[in-house]
Amino acid sequence: MCCDDYHTSLTMASEGIEINTLYRVEGLESVKTGSVATYTLLPEDEFGKPKDIDLKYIKVYLRGPVSVEGTIHRALQGQYTMKFQPQDPGEYWLDVKYDDASIFKQGDITLAVSIHEPRVRAKLNFEFDGPGLHAGRVGERIELIIITKDESGKETDIDVGGLEVRVKGPANTNVKAQCHREKTARFVARYEVNVPGEFVLTVSYDERKVLEQKVTFSDVTRGEKSEILSSPSSGRVREFVKVRIQSRDMFGNNVLCGGDQWSALSTGPSPAQIEITDNLNGTYEASLQFPKAGVYHIDFKLLGVSPKGSPLKITVAN
Repeated sequence: MCCDDYHTSLTMASEGIEINTLYRVEGLESVKTGSVATYTLLPEDEFGKPKDIDLKYIKVYLRGPVSVEGTIHRALQGQYTMKFQPQDPGEYWLDVKYDDASIFKQGDITLAVSIHEPRVRAKLNFEFDGPGLHAGRVGERIELIIITKDESGKETDIDVGGLEVRVKGPANTNVKAQCHREKTARFVARYEVNVPGEFVLTVSYDERKVLEQKVTFSDVTRGEKSEILSSPSSGRVREFVKVRIQSRDMFGNNVLCGGDQWSALSTGPSPAQIEITDNLNGTYEASLQFPKAGVYHIDFKLLGVSPKGSPLKITVAN
């Protein structure tokens, strides 16, 4: 393709005559089927200065085995971006129409489109390690270690550009990790998230998924700021004991909506039955029932962090 081409236009527009506009085109030399080809159209006046044109008169096409209509928009003054996505291989030429008249002739600016062929996928084995494989804390960068081996278990190198590590979770979080080669066959992916909750960690190589698993991120400050508001210190066997919890944000303000995933763990003569109800206003009520007499400790947690007042000590009598 000619990456820099000039053409003087004397094109009649419906509202007047455009005189002596010089069009220069810059763009890609080749593209694969299904990929986006981008050209830059640079109109200039007779003195070589950038010139704005009226886009309502402009239509752009790639002409070839199949005609492909593209899009055009103004990027800067006197600079316009054209995009095409051909699906069929072959030789194409750029056809820019101003008020239905072609600015360029067939063969002036050409584009070769070749078939997209995926890379040959070697039979690889992937091993994963590091804290980023299991859990982390909000706002802290975490590392995932990726080790690649061949069929026989021997460490083998891969193209780091083929690796993609993503973390998806609450609040439409979709984080792409930064991957780099630490040494031959050993790669490090670093990422961080800004909201607490349960996420899905996905690792792909050459568009093939090689790992998918859950990762939990906790907000230590949020858990520490929350508080148990009311709880008795004693109870009786098989009678219900009520505990009230207030969720607070990282600044200590009461949360006014539900959705927090509170959990509880009991230790004592026998596991207590625990049911936690979300009141949908930032408060939660736990109903405890104890099967045997004795001393119990109940530890509440929000994303792995205990609130103020936890664990509780409850003495249960017959």
